[in-house]
Amino acid sequence: MKKFTCIAEYKGGTYISQYLAEDVFEAERIWANNLHPRYFKPREKKKIIEQINEGEFKPLPLKDAESVWCDTFVILDRFLLLNIVETVM
Repeated sequence: MKKFTCIAEYKGGTYISQYLAEDVFEAERIWANNLHPRYFKPREKKKIIEQINEGEFKPLPLKDAESVWCDTFVILDRFLLLNIVETVM
């Protein structure tokens, strides 16, 4: 297992969390399933999970940056930027 740090920018807030996962794709799914209801309404969370499950969006490696990925989502007309960093344990 590897540790991943997820940094989400959404609706003027920055939300940081860490998860253990086999790879970046699993880390993104775990992140989406654990979105805090204080910051993400149920229908926002559902939309993010749907987009991940449909394969519409996938984390892409950042050029010239090792072990860093970026993904974007449009949630109910709002933009969400997600950076995922493989973190040393």
